[in-house]
Amino acid sequence: MIGLQIALCLCVVAICTLFTWYEGSGIITDSFEWNYSTPFSNMLHGEITQANELVIWDYFVYAAKFSPTYFIIMLMAGLYLLSLFGYMLSKKRKMFHLYLWGLSGVLALLSMLFFGADTRGGKSFFLTFLLSGMACVISGWFVKNKLTIQSWFVKT
Repeated sequence: MIGLQIALCLCVVAICTLFTWYEGSGIITDSFEWNYSTPFSNMLHGEITQANELVIWDYFVYAAKFSPTYFIIMLMAGLYLLSLFGYMLSKKRKMFHLYLWGLSGVLALLSMLFFGADTRGGKSFFLTFLLSGMACVISGWFVKNKLTIQSWFVKT
């Protein structure tokens, strides 16, 4: 069952990667953003003067800033994959809640990187990381207290 979930997540990541790449290709015609949305090209080539100097990774930066929908779906599928791998690695349920709480800490730190962002993508990433971190905290609590919660509903 976990193998099927991993396969579906990988398909979602692959499809969303292609869509994000397509949406990010708008950087080619938006020369005004070349100074602000092309960190990889600027590292490799310095100042960008022509569209053929753009690096493919800059397409993803541009898409994340201005059309973040597919990028966020790809990110959520990746987080679900991380959760599945964490579940598989921690065979004992006693360890899985700690993994989820650690992941929530990482997500909280990532959300702080986008705090106060002024682009649509930055605001979306802030909310996505923050809400995902909160979901990991709540999920970790449910995993840790599974037996307690079951006793609320099952009379023995």
